[in-house]
Amino acid sequence: MPFPKAYGVVSFDASSPTLVSSYNVASVTDNGRTDSRRVNFTANMSGTNYVVILTPTYASYDNSIDPFYVYSRAADHFIVSREMSFVVFGALAT
Repeated sequence: MPFPKAYGVVSFDASSPTLVSSYNVASVTDNGRTDSRRVNFTANMSGTNYVVILTPTYASYDNSIDPFYVYSRAADHFIVSREMSFVVFGALAT
């Protein structure tokens, strides 16, 4: 049975992103774009071939909600759009 290798909830506060209820996540930072956050792992994944499952966590409903997605993946981080909950499945580096 596969177990999550990382999980958490990322806020989308424009001034300072926060991370709550996390596992294997060192930090979340502004990615230099107004619409993305970088989630940094505590323990690296074995490569970039891992799965990130996202769920939106918007504070209020808006008919014009933009889609959310993973911009990119690296062994030590991934970059996402919007505020969301996430779970990561894959292999950790040894």
